[in-house]
Amino acid sequence: MYPLLLVISFILHLFAFFWIFLLSMRLKRTNEIEKRQAEIQKEIEDLFQSYLLEMKEENEKLLKLITKSTKPVNKNPVDIRGKATQQIYQTQMEKPKPKEYTPPVPTVEDRFEPSLNSKVILLHEQGLKAEEIAQKLNKGKTEIELILKFNGSN
Repeated sequence: MYPLLLVISFILHLFAFFWIFLLSMRLKRTNEIEKRQAEIQKEIEDLFQSYLLEMKEENEKLLKLITKSTKPVNKNPVDIRGKATQQIYQTQMEKPKPKEYTPPVPTVEDRFEPSLNSKVILLHEQGLKAEEIAQKLNKGKTEIELILKFNGSN
């Protein structure tokens, strides 16, 4: 009886060690994934920060351009921005509004020339045979027959 209990205990210990090993591997993978996500998040934050800095620099350049082209009344940046946007708005309001779009009218009449297939079908519907259609259109008889076959007019 004692050896049986030892074997059962040994098997249970191996089973427990196996599960502990599996759980530690899962925990290790989870930690690695969290580290990768933290790195990606940091990269994204840095990228957004660099974009924001670029936009800020471009806005400051634009503001300087606007202030150079207009007469600055006050050196306070908030007032300059307000005045600059107000001046831009006023210049946009003063521009004449464009007239409504009217499409150009064609001066030359469009000519319609039916395709060979439509000519063949039209002549066939008028009761002409393939040989007569071929003579009338200066095409081969087999070509006309093929056109009629493809269009189901035979």
